[in-house]
Amino acid sequence: MGESVGVAERTRVRSSKTHQRDGTGVGSSPRARLASIAFGAAAMSAIVAGSLPVPATLTIVAMVPAAMIDASERRLPNELVAAATIVLAVAVSISWALGGSVRPASMAVGAGAMAAPILLVHLGSPRSMGFGDVKAALVLGAAVGSVAWQLGLLALCVAAGIGAGVGLARRARTIAFGPYLVAGAGVAVIGSELGLGNLLSGPGS
Repeated sequence: MGESVGVAERTRVRSSKTHQRDGTGVGSSPRARLASIAFGAAAMSAIVAGSLPVPATLTIVAMVPAAMIDASERRLPNELVAAATIVLAVAVSISWALGGSVRPASMAVGAGAMAAPILLVHLGSPRSMGFGDVKAALVLGAAVGSVAWQLGLLALCVAAGIGAGVGLARRARTIAFGPYLVAGAGVAVIGSELGLGNLLSGPGS
């Protein structure tokens, strides 16, 4: 009897840990879901109003759930990053079909501009910067690069600035960088629509 109870308890604990690893625990709390829904609704409203570029905005929205999980569990689930990649690919394909002017070269350079510095930090100190951040930066950099490749650099600078400020304020040695990457990409896209893109974009962008 005692052995059966012990086995049941171990199974319960193991199930609980799996529950959290799968992102169905802390990372998907009601508060996180509510924030994600609110952000998505605001972004979709902006798209409908024609004030934000569709591929970039949809991709950033698609990355919000991964950022929420990273904030609470310090990991960026591969399946959610992959889902955001698919969203970007589909949105860009539809844009091309409708006569949009998204340039693959600009997306590629934007992805590299945002992800390359993070990759260097990861290679130098894997504990301080996970490879999940590199993959997230690639997707987000390509997304903002669909507007202008220079926005990849802007998004990274904003993410690093906000992340550093929060880390200093909290006196934290490490932070989950995923949420700041998403925030940086959002700021870059919104800034481009406020005229910043005209300042950053050259004739060949």
